[in-house]
Amino acid sequence: MPRPGLIACMLLAWAFNSAAEEAATVEGYATCAAYYFNETNVTPVTAFERVYDAGEFAFNQALQQSTRAEVDKLVGDASARMTQLMSEDWRKFDRVRARYAADCRALVGTAAP
Repeated sequence: MPRPGLIACMLLAWAFNSAAEEAATVEGYATCAAYYFNETNVTPVTAFERVYDAGEFAFNQALQQSTRAEVDKLVGDASARMTQLMSEDWRKFDRVRARYAADCRALVGTAAP
């Protein structure tokens, strides 16, 4: 039978891993929300609603696991990273797409473009 100290350590490790996984998911959804909202700036009008909806879905998923203030901060930080990645030039959005599109499609699912 495991000792009480070992059980406490195992529970603490499980709780830490769960919190880390949840934070990663919140950050992932927030990053994808930023990606899709930014993607709308370079999306043809015919696909705008689908792209925006994917961003809104990701944002709402993040909100289910965190506060509005935290999600807003994460989305803003991710958007700033994306702006830097494309050197503040929307004609270079393909750099952002290359970095984030596949991960966001995988996270958001079939709702994503």
